Amino acid sequence: HVFLLLILIAMITAGCSLFSDDEWQYAQTPIPPPEERNGKPLVMIVGDSIAAGWEICDPTPCGGIERDWWQGAIGDQAWVFNRGVGNSTTADLLERWQRDTKDADYIIILTGINDAFHNVSSENIIKNLESMYRRAIDQGTVPIIATILPFNSDQQTPYVIVEQVNAYLVNQEDWLILDLHTAFEDPENPDHARPDELATALHPNAKGYARLTDYVREWWTENSPSNR
Repeated sequence: HVFLLLILIAMITAGCSLFSDDEWQYAQTPIPPPEERNGKPLVMIVGDSIAAGWEICDPTPCGGIERDWWQGAIGDQAWVFNRGVGNSTTADLLERWQRDTKDADYIIILTGINDAFHNVSSENIIKNLESMYRRAIDQGTVPIIATILPFNSDQQTPYVIVEQVNAYLVNQEDWLILDLHTAFEDPENPDHARPDELATALHPNAKGYARLTDYVREWWTENSPSNR
């Protein structure tokens, strides 16, 4: 038992996910063929643990995941499949791109926070996001890129990196940008999240996900090409 505990501690310290790729990402419902979609678009969510959604046990995470926040936001208007994986970076998303985005009509991309906390430069994060955007366009899919959420941390470098990436994104007039950063930001403490809406320094709790769900629902109704 002590040996297993030491392994578990080592995994957490190293930033390893407690779920295998198959357990976390592909415990999923098969994608229905086009003739069974009733005219609804197919939306793929790609990203990290924030995109995947944490299952929250107030006040701390249970250690599982909850994928229903995207479904709650746009599930009445689209087929939604979540491909979020904990600890993912923008480079990881590019490696999994073909597998994770196959047959999608829309791809919502929520990533970058893990890069920032590993001191990946904003230039490299932006380059990877640009690559995802081009790949989506080339495969005939509509990309929707989310800004990186605010967080509460003692580390200062990630704030600088996230600010630079988000500033780039919101200035891309031809891109569809889902501005989750602004939606989740504490109005009394810019670039930070509301403390009562976080489960960890980075992850929303149930209240935080409720805010994000409401924002995505409203955004989709107003901005998705299928509703124009």
